[in-house]
Amino acid sequence: MLDQITPVILTWNEAPNIGRNLDRLGWAREVVVVDSGSDDETAAIAARYPNVRWLTRTFDSHERQWTYAVQETGIATPWVLRLDADYIVHQATIEEIAALSPSDDIGGYRTAFDYCIDGRRLRGSLYPPLPTLLRRDRVTFVQDGHTEKAHVTGTVPTLRGRIDHDDRKSLERWLL
Repeated sequence: MLDQITPVILTWNEAPNIGRNLDRLGWAREVVVVDSGSDDETAAIAARYPNVRWLTRTFDSHERQWTYAVQETGIATPWVLRLDADYIVHQATIEEIAALSPSDDIGGYRTAFDYCIDGRRLRGSLYPPLPTLLRRDRVTFVQDGHTEKAHVTGTVPTLRGRIDHDDRKSLERWLL
């Protein structure tokens, strides 16, 4: 199934994170990165990966950014893997996705997350699994507070595999 999926990543000043994410996506023919005008090394790091297609779009909302990324960038595959730049897809998750043979009623799949601080997994999280693997023609995005939600038409089971949420930006970014 991997040949039917295009990973999609939104970025803005993600130099501490983007390389670790892209390292796990070598299986993808194309990775679409939509950047909001980074002024750090994010673009230079992404340019090292031959399967990355880099697009820039001024940020106005998460809803519109994701809608643009998934619906308006010319993605040819029927499925997208929706990722933040600080997500690291576990190898077991990639293998699970590769083996999927979804029926027509499946609109997407949720993935649970392991939260990390500086590469160390936290013991637990109350955060629910999120829709990450999506049929492009069955997803819309809506603004939800400071972020967005993916609304998926159809059944959305949860994968057994997981994704690390491991933001390596400096603590000053969060505390100041």
